[in-house]
Amino acid sequence: MKKYISLLLVLIFSLTLLSPIEAQLLQQINVDSRFMSVIEINEREVINHFQKNDDARMFPASMTKVMTVYVALQHLDDLEQQITLTSSDFAGLREQGASMAGFVENEIVTVNDLLHGSLLSSGAESTRALARIVSGDETSFVELMNKEAKQLGMNDTNFVNTSGLHDEQHYTTTNDLTKLMISALENDFLKEMMSSLTYQTSPSNLRPNGIKLSNTLNLYSAIGGHDIGHIKGGKTGWTPQAGYCLVSFSEFEDKIVVVISGDGFEYGIQLSDHNIIYNELFDNTHLVEIFQKNQEVATIPLQFVKDIESYPLVIEDNVSIELPLIVTSEDLTIEITHPESLAAPIEEETIMGEVNVSYGNEDLYSYTFVNPEIIERSALAYYTFVFVNWLKTPVVLITLSAILILLFSAILIFYLIRKHRYQSPRRYYGKRKWRL
Repeated sequence: MKKYISLLLVLIFSLTLLSPIEAQLLQQINVDSRFMSVIEINEREVINHFQKNDDARMFPASMTKVMTVYVALQHLDDLEQQITLTSSDFAGLREQGASMAGFVENEIVTVNDLLHGSLLSSGAESTRALARIVSGDETSFVELMNKEAKQLGMNDTNFVNTSGLHDEQHYTTTNDLTKLMISALENDFLKEMMSSLTYQTSPSNLRPNGIKLSNTLNLYSAIGGHDIGHIKGGKTGWTPQAGYCLVSFSEFEDKIVVVISGDGFEYGIQLSDHNIIYNELFDNTHLVEIFQKNQEVATIPLQFVKDIESYPLVIEDNVSIELPLIVTSEDLTIEITHPESLAAPIEEETIMGEVNVSYGNEDLYSYTFVNPEIIERSALAYYTFVFVNWLKTPVVLITLSAILILLFSAILIFYLIRKHRYQSPRRYYGKRKWRL
């Protein structure tokens, strides 16, 4: 038996990560956030599922810190490198109402602590310190952030600081932030940090036990009364001008869904908005057509059958399956199993093959192809096949070769004898005269 594994496509997609494909799954969804983008990242493509003012400029607030950490990781190899926090890392932050991770001046911490302090506790002193050890100062580091933004195609984005403190020239779009997240989530360590709800920092010179950092998602969930739900990881943000913001991601089998929102009007509303999206994609279902009625999925070559070269494997009825909204026919694995060929006669009720449809580790549908009637064998085709194969056996081949050699030799000898006769000189038998 030979297995043929293929993906049967109902729709043809252009597979590219540079130009996300438009989908219409969530166009009727209502969310309170003023700005939103929803994308799906899978092995084949990036799909835009929902947009709301996605190209309009917005203030990213602390979502900025995703870019800060993303750039820092490109320049810092030693996560255990020890850094002494200086007064410049704290200057003016409390006066501006910046969120802090909880480190203090002259404390010696690791790069890993600063990275987690930036993403989990949204510490502005952490982002300042990262900028200082990479570029010498925050201004120089921001230049790296803007350079990286341009390389990622974030053409309507400009950063002024590393933390997201409000500045009229510090802006982006949710569409631009999806481009950042596509690349950021390729970094497993960054993805892991964004997924962590808590983190214990290393012992420092001022804190023998370190400090416990908590993801701001926990805070918004506890105080705002909004469940984290399907959100696997993310980064919150808020300023009076930016409103409540959130970049989050979740996973469904081999798919990653990214939701980015800005300017939510109520504390914790961003968690609610994001779970509206995730619930719709993961929990709601739609009917997905797998096979059409009388669809031929494979053919089996036949031997010794008159006027029939192959046997078609046909799905008799239309087959549709109820699946989560995020799952399409392109995501399904269709495995068709059948013999490489079959030789007649084939009895009635013979199993000709099987088809199995699955998604991930879940079996969704199976069908067995059964021959409804006897397929007779053609005597002429069969014995012709037998005779030809008999001629190909070693004994027959050797015997025929020997006969041909002997026959050729006999013909050659006969030819040489005949040639010799014609070429020999002839004797003269004329009258002779005798003298007496």
